[in-house]
Amino acid sequence: MKEKILYLLLVFSIGVFFLDQYVIGKERSNVTTNQVDVGVQSGQKAVDFQLETRNGAKISLSDYRKKIVFINFWASWCPPCRAEMPHIQEFYEEYQDKDFEVLSVNLTNLERSVDHVEKFIDQYDMTFPVIYDLEGEVDEIYKIQTIPTSIIVDKDGIIRYRLVGPVSKERLMQIITSLE
Repeated sequence: MKEKILYLLLVFSIGVFFLDQYVIGKERSNVTTNQVDVGVQSGQKAVDFQLETRNGAKISLSDYRKKIVFINFWASWCPPCRAEMPHIQEFYEEYQDKDFEVLSVNLTNLERSVDHVEKFIDQYDMTFPVIYDLEGEVDEIYKIQTIPTSIIVDKDGIIRYRLVGPVSKERLMQIITSLE
């Protein structure tokens, strides 16, 4: 059984890699902020949302205008989510002083408890903002079907990439430098 799960994860990861390569080529656009529709697809102005952190602070996507924002949707029980967190943390430590921000959206409505999420945050020493989607409303708005899913919003609030599957630090560097 363990071998079958590892095999499926390997096949999934390979598929996501090739899909990611295809999507990156398709999702780039030269959209300007004039007359851009608000939505959740590449080329659209990202739908604003507001969620709370573990400390009860409210964070909105619009709080990060004029920054590139990496929105990452995840759950603590998800193996690919666990695999990518160290990469995201390492990338954040290097880029947090630049015009870049991570918004880590935990799909709390899919978790056993908030305690599991908090243990996960502590285990992975996550220092970037983690916000709780308690009711699954942002999950629903952004039509997240697979986790992890990441959405990259440029400094003008336009969605430039929608990535399905885990990301590596190298991949993040490639994407962010293409948007600077």
